[in-house]
Amino acid sequence: MRNKFSLNVLAVSIALVMVASGVAMYGYSGTDVQGW
Repeated sequence: MRNKFSLNVLAVSIALVMVASGVAMYGYSGTDVQGW
């Protein structure tokens, strides 16, 4: 149970990092991309 929980936390943290980096790239591009 603990292994599955830690794997879920790892997957969620990786997803959050990817989303954050994507938002940062869109923000630093200077213009609104695809209406975001």
